[in-house]
Amino acid sequence: MISPLFPPPDAVLSETIRRGVRSFWLDKLAVFDPNAIEEINYTPGRHLAAPAGRAIFPPKREVKLLHYKQLGLDYLLSRSNELRHRRTEYDRERGWGLHDYRSAGEIERDFKTVLGDAQDISMIGKLPATP
Repeated sequence: MISPLFPPPDAVLSETIRRGVRSFWLDKLAVFDPNAIEEINYTPGRHLAAPAGRAIFPPKREVKLLHYKQLGLDYLLSRSNELRHRRTEYDRERGWGLHDYRSAGEIERDFKTVLGDAQDISMIGKLPATP
């Protein structure tokens, strides 16, 4: 989910921030019957999983897992800087969280691209995921 400006403190995000872009990198297998799954087998970050057990995947995505991460460029730059300094050597050695090491110019460029590509939330999931 994306917004050109950070929302006010009393905002209800699901009502205020109505635009976003589906991203393959943020898709997650998050809803399942724990009694039917023997092991979920998440990869780091839980972006991919290989469930073992009785797993039935619906023909189309029925749930939207909305990430409210891009709430204004100033917030995005500040948050990226904060997370960059919290990354452990373990994370860096594995290449995890590399998006937090982008320059301010790269972050701004990517933010503007996503903002330009954003669709109304009702359309998300009906569009192909961006890699």
